[in-house]
Amino acid sequence: MKFSYTLIQKLIPEIKSKKQVINALNDYAYEVEDLKGNSFDVKIPANRFSDSASHLGIAREISAILNLPFKYEFNFNVKGEKENDFLVNIKDKNLCPRYTALRFDNVLIEDSPSWLQKILTECGLRPINNIVDILNYVMLLTGEPMHAFDFDKLAGHKIIVRRAKQGESILTLDGEEVKLNENILVIADSQKPVAIAGIKGGAATGIDKTTKRILVEAANFEPSNIYKTYKAIGLPTDAALRFSHELSLNLPLLALKAAEKLILEIAKGKKCGFYDSLLNKKVNEQKVIKFDIEKFNHFIGINLEKSKAELFLKRLGFKKVKGDLWQTPPLRLDILEHEDVFEEVARLYGYNFILPQMPEVSLLETQLNDEISFKEKIRKILIGFGVSETFNYSFVSQKDLENNKINFKDVFELLNPISEEFKYLRPNLSINLTKAAFQNLKFFETVKLFELGNVFLKNQKEQEIKKLGIVIASKKENKFFELKGILDELFEKIGLEDFNFVEDGLNQLKIVSENNILGEISHLEKEFYLALAEINFSKLLTFVQTKFEFQPLPKFPLVWRDISFFVSRNFKIGDIIQAIYNTKLRFIENVELIDEYLNEHNNENQSLTLRIVLNPQDHTFTKEEVDQIINKIITILQTNFKIKIR
Repeated sequence: MKFSYTLIQKLIPEIKSKKQVINALNDYAYEVEDLKGNSFDVKIPANRFSDSASHLGIAREISAILNLPFKYEFNFNVKGEKENDFLVNIKDKNLCPRYTALRFDNVLIEDSPSWLQKILTECGLRPINNIVDILNYVMLLTGEPMHAFDFDKLAGHKIIVRRAKQGESILTLDGEEVKLNENILVIADSQKPVAIAGIKGGAATGIDKTTKRILVEAANFEPSNIYKTYKAIGLPTDAALRFSHELSLNLPLLALKAAEKLILEIAKGKKCGFYDSLLNKKVNEQKVIKFDIEKFNHFIGINLEKSKAELFLKRLGFKKVKGDLWQTPPLRLDILEHEDVFEEVARLYGYNFILPQMPEVSLLETQLNDEISFKEKIRKILIGFGVSETFNYSFVSQKDLENNKINFKDVFELLNPISEEFKYLRPNLSINLTKAAFQNLKFFETVKLFELGNVFLKNQKEQEIKKLGIVIASKKENKFFELKGILDELFEKIGLEDFNFVEDGLNQLKIVSENNILGEISHLEKEFYLALAEINFSKLLTFVQTKFEFQPLPKFPLVWRDISFFVSRNFKIGDIIQAIYNTKLRFIENVELIDEYLNEHNNENQSLTLRIVLNPQDHTFTKEEVDQIINKIITILQTNFKIKIR
């Protein structure tokens, strides 16, 4: 936003140079860029438009920073003002919280004085005539946009602040026709819109050389409506930019008083009438906030004397009420809490003079998150079994629900789905896991996938549940028992000591622990074989007895041997592996199924390969010792399961 050094110097005569102004603002207030001549550009923060998007606001900042006298009377006095022959009707007070106006007769329309034109030019505005120039000057001075109507061109001598009607349009002062709608606030006379509120005046009531009577308005408009309007119609005027930020309700009256003085002086007008929608209503936006010097010093990290801090507050325009209570400066809508007051004092003290300090905090020993650790443990185990992790969308389609015979009333429907494929939140992991397995079967004979994710159930006490889903899909054979064996191993490795598989229908088993259902296993046979398990992860975590023990690295090399054999299909792989562990041979570290083969022409036997990992613990095994252990295992398997070594 452009500013005039000429006007700043007029407000603070003791200023020495434009460079002094720029340096002071850059060091203590805002980012400033030097421009040619007597102009400079200030980047005003969004929350400071009410007080700082004006020469008065910037001058007050400079005065406070450099401790120079700044005297300007903020005139909000309405005593003795009376309404007269023009009527104002505000139909939407939410969009126009305050409307003020002054009427003048016998104004002389001519060029404005050279000093006024100079200031406008330095701020990037083009001089037009004395009335328009005065209002633009007052806007630059106070930050309040204003507008003047030719009073004799107002139909019915009325001002109506209302929403536009569908089909209405207005020809602006720039000669552009703008179509209006019900969302746009307008200033109208008794017949038509004469201005787009807070954005642009209309040509029909514009000031020209024949104008003798004028009506000057200064108002406050709801910011979001102004922003939406100027974006919709494509008119980003200076007034629109200011009104789209929150401005003080006191600004219209301050600007109107400043304009009154200049119109009487320059245009020789005669004041004839006044209107204020908040006349005789108290407008007090200033807050009273406690300033505690001890809290300030602790908060900022310095040791500032109370007297100096209070001096800073007075220079910034704060007024001491009593004790530690201070009233915020006029127009400062951004100061709401004591931290805001702290920031103002620290800013004037100078951020560059606040020495950096290392934070003093108590360091706590890091702790593992049980859920994260548990998830990571399950991931490693399942990946070790050759099961790949997948991440599916949390959404399903209506067709998915219908195919799985799920009632629509039991699931959450999205209010604004991105497509029909993602219309509902998934009630289980199985739907998308099955689809993922089917897609991957195009490239593989067997697919093993797992997923850890949330499901959403509408009509249950716990509506969001974390679950573990595992699927094994095959083109040729049923993998139900392989999945059951994986779960056996998984539960043992994570420390679930008490669990059972209970039959629940022809193709389904329930996983039960201490009379609580943790999940289920099922299998389907369609165009492919599908074995599927879905487990309540949160319940599983509560039932697992996790033991954290330190185990030193083995001092002697581990040894493994593979045993390949034929065995009847009537025996379960999990039972065979468990039988090996039950031998209680202390050297057995791990038993894994690494290969399984079923002959299509032999429905009686299955071919398995188990890997036995041995930990010698206290010495390096010899070949003879390993052979002796493996032979014991083979003997037990031959006795209990009638295996035949391949």
